[in-house]
Amino acid sequence: MTTVSAFVAALAEEHRLAHAELLAAEEIGDNARRAQALGRLADLQEIASRSLDVVSLEAVADPPGMPLGPVPQPS
Repeated sequence: MTTVSAFVAALAEEHRLAHAELLAAEEIGDNARRAQALGRLADLQEIASRSLDVVSLEAVADPPGMPLGPVPQPS
């Protein structure tokens, strides 16, 4: 698993847990837990959005099949 894949999997798991917490809080009517879960979901959305920006910038800077850094010139 690549670093990016592991990060995405961890982010998805955190989202799943926060969503489960939100549903549990709504079921029992706990508004404090609900607010906390909604805040966590918003934080995860922000992390995902910023991470996508970074991955997109890296993809533009280093397209697949292109070497990293300067291309060696034939001598």
